[in-house]
Amino acid sequence: VLPAGAERAALVTTASVGFKEKDYHVPRLRSELEGLGLIVDAFDFDKQPASRLFAYQVIECIGGNPFYLVRRMREAHCEPYLQELKSSGLFIGVSAGSLAMQESMELVDHFSPELRMQAGGGNSTGMGITGVEILPHYRKYLPRFERFEERTEAYEQKSGRRVIRLDDGHGVFVDETEHFEIL
Repeated sequence: VLPAGAERAALVTTASVGFKEKDYHVPRLRSELEGLGLIVDAFDFDKQPASRLFAYQVIECIGGNPFYLVRRMREAHCEPYLQELKSSGLFIGVSAGSLAMQESMELVDHFSPELRMQAGGGNSTGMGITGVEILPHYRKYLPRFERFEERTEAYEQKSGRRVIRLDDGHGVFVDETEHFEIL
């Protein structure tokens, strides 16, 4: 799936508020990217300008607070890079990193409104890079939230969106035409 000539990857830690490069997922994710032959650099929108992203053919955003990630990406004006990456690179989102790329994070806000508040408020609009909408950690959240599936189905009915429910270890591959495959 790597783009032709891909040499460098940015591992974006911005969403992992309070942990960043010390997030316990970072060593494994770095190792996976290096296993693909990529040179991996940690990247944080809190410390680096979005223009530096043009040096990378692959970007992987780790989990954390998706509302914070979107806020910082918008403030960094990274939309041009993300649009270029959509057609000629590879974006990998883990949990919050994938949620942030959706058109809407309304479902996340429905279940965990404290995340939006912790990120400084704002709305539930994602970066809009993909129309595919996911719900990560599905089986983990079933017992955590009352009537989780029923509320998710109600959201689908009201919004007209299909939500792909993903368990840990599963993913969705979306190409530039919005064709997707559940992995």
